[in-house]
Amino acid sequence: MAGLGQAEIMTAAVTECAPDWSWDSKLSPWRHLILWMVTAGKGTMNHAGQVYPVHAGDCFVFRMWHRCVGMHDPKTPLTVYWCEFRFLDVKGNPLTLSDAVGARLPVVHRRPPDLPFLTQVFDRAIRYSRESGRRMEANLWMEATLQELSRQDARLPRSGLELEHYEAIRDVVAAIRREPGKAWSVRELSNQLHYTPDHFSRMFRAVRGESPREFLIRTRIEEAKHLISMSSYSIGRIADLLGYSDIYHFSKQFKEKTGIPPSLFRAHRKAGDRVMG
Repeated sequence: MAGLGQAEIMTAAVTECAPDWSWDSKLSPWRHLILWMVTAGKGTMNHAGQVYPVHAGDCFVFRMWHRCVGMHDPKTPLTVYWCEFRFLDVKGNPLTLSDAVGARLPVVHRRPPDLPFLTQVFDRAIRYSRESGRRMEANLWMEATLQELSRQDARLPRSGLELEHYEAIRDVVAAIRREPGKAWSVRELSNQLHYTPDHFSRMFRAVRGESPREFLIRTRIEEAKHLISMSSYSIGRIADLLGYSDIYHFSKQFKEKTGIPPSLFRAHRKAGDRVMG
């Protein structure tokens, strides 16, 4: 980040918001910057008077000297990776508020082209910040997160045909996220955009960094994790809702992506194994 020193984590967590969640920053103790990555759910965020619709895939850098007011749909609660952090000068002293305001900070909102990778890096910063004796390591991972965020910001299209492709793929991505259980096909999606299937697949990979099939599977698994955690549906019913005709295929795919079968994932959540912010 040009003009800024080392990042220092103040507090960090992964929060699966309760259905009655809302946030008003004037009631919060945070006064620095907050990196906020949404991995599930729907809502809205008002930052300094600018209102943003919030969906899985949105990423924010909030300036906590401005007011933030957030809410979500109780039927689709938000899951957020977040961290309050500040920048230090070359001597290791915290930048003053006036320094931070005048610095070249990251933009407030974006939808990163490769949120999964960005989240993996950020997750390490969060986890290490919560472990005794690993604060320096956590700050290094926070630095890596901000560098990756900067690189991905630079990849976002600005104008012309590139922007047209980006917006077209963005709309497809939003449609898949709304209905992950639908029987999507590359041919159907490419026909909607008047592309050939091969051209559509190339454009999708250029924008998202993964194939349409890979994105669909990942979206279904993320929604499955949400349903397993937040509903009483059976594993078979969740598989059915997400478009799997075979529960065994669903379970195999879930384990491939998460490392554990869905039944064990549910057992861990019930036991409270995961730290919630």
